[in-house]
Amino acid sequence: EQKLLSGFTEWVLDLRKRGIKVVGIEGGATKGYRPDALINWNINPRWHGYEWFPDTKYFIGEKFVILRKPFTKAPKKKIAKQCKTIFVSVGGGTEGVEGVLFPRIMSALSLAGFSGNVVFVVGAAHRDPQNLVRLMARWPNTKVLYNIPAADIARIMSGSDLAITAAGITLYELSCMGIPSVTISIV
Repeated sequence: EQKLLSGFTEWVLDLRKRGIKVVGIEGGATKGYRPDALINWNINPRWHGYEWFPDTKYFIGEKFVILRKPFTKAPKKKIAKQCKTIFVSVGGGTEGVEGVLFPRIMSALSLAGFSGNVVFVVGAAHRDPQNLVRLMARWPNTKVLYNIPAADIARIMSGSDLAITAAGITLYELSCMGIPSVTISIV
């Protein structure tokens, strides 16, 4: 990963030497290079470890969010009187977090008496989704889905009555669709 990041930094610096403008989008630290502009719509972008440069233009906050069409085109959800299905996702790049959070979420839901369905969605950064499936198998009303297309995620969200999510792009997607959400801040 360090070698890849080093190669990326060299590539970005080479682009800048050639006079090509560089725009950084969301997440990821800017160590080693200075983007001409940085777009971050997360709730608190200072968590991402950026170096803040005086000559970089920053576009920070929810008014700069970029949503994919399956979420902007989906009909708004009507709030259900009873919660039957919960959607859970803590982001695409949170390797290792799910193995700790997902069982805790299920334990809390069980203690609260929730007996409905829970759909966990993990992104491509998760290196061992089958282990997560095995870990969550002790709760029969759970399903773990791995690296699925945005249209499928939107469909799953629209079939859910509540979401538990990290405070990233997924929170904006859920808001756009009108899905009530509980947010977990991952620092």
